[in-house]
Amino acid sequence: MKKSVLSARAGIAGASAFALVALGVSFGATGAVAEPIDPTFAANSGTIDIETDFDPGFLIEVTSEVPGLEDQYNTATAVTDDEGVASVQNFAGPVTVYFVGYPTRSSGGSDPIPSDSPDSSASDTESNSNIVAFSAPEPATAAIWRGKEVTFEYTGGQLQLVGEAPTVAAPDSEELDTLVPIAVYSFSPSTYIAGTPFDLSFSGITNITTGEVIDGIDVSNYGYSAPTLIGTSSITAGSFAFTVPAAFTTDPHTLVSFDSFGRVITGIELDGGVTAPPVTTPAVDTAPPAPVLANTGSADAVPFGLIALGTLVLGGMAFAITGVRRRREASID
Repeated sequence: MKKSVLSARAGIAGASAFALVALGVSFGATGAVAEPIDPTFAANSGTIDIETDFDPGFLIEVTSEVPGLEDQYNTATAVTDDEGVASVQNFAGPVTVYFVGYPTRSSGGSDPIPSDSPDSSASDTESNSNIVAFSAPEPATAAIWRGKEVTFEYTGGQLQLVGEAPTVAAPDSEELDTLVPIAVYSFSPSTYIAGTPFDLSFSGITNITTGEVIDGIDVSNYGYSAPTLIGTSSITAGSFAFTVPAAFTTDPHTLVSFDSFGRVITGIELDGGVTAPPVTTPAVDTAPPAPVLANTGSADAVPFGLIALGTLVLGGMAFAITGVRRRREASID
């Protein structure tokens, strides 16, 4: 009898260590955009253009969650151009935008500078007579979509998305291998019968970076190798379920669920199912045996619910990211 093992998707982002390096930012009068070197950063990121009424050279920081790492956040920076726009590339998902100020001032002293700058508190009032004290605005929230460029307008102390939220297409199999899942979770059942649809359930879905149970978001469920939409589901209190069609239970396939930002929430691999035992004519007047799932207690049929979730979320991966930092305080002095 063919044994079935459903396992956590280990191929996403390679299941081995990689480094995201040199997220360099160059500063200039016309703004700057993070220059990713590692292709994995590019695959898991997008670009946000922030429209402001600030003069050229205003420093803006955008902080996002680093997928797959506990309590780690990446900060990318840019300065506004002549039109007051700052463009930043960073990881997809919700982001916090910090309005830092002008890192330098002109020789005439007319440009405001951050209030915590040494110049702003100097005792020599004569030399600082032309300095305009600057109190940084409160941080604002926005979002980045994987592989997309979006524009947010800064008005009234808030960031508003310009236009409609983009739709992120499911990646092909090659690109899927470069995406980093953002969550850990449990799932069931452990086996299934080949050629028969079955209900697949996920629970305890928790964002690795924030440690928060994911709740109130919709996901799109895809089957691979070629991405095929199976359907959509809503995650409630860290749980959701969907029916796997029979077409995906006869051969090995990968099932992946994405959120609206294009991030991988869950992913498992199906190995083709277990063959149901044939119905035989009983020698005595008893009911024939019904088809059953594989014996999940056997050594060669490991229940995927018991597989270390770190395999899926790349728990052993090592990141080296310039600018990675822990969560900043919600306000700037």
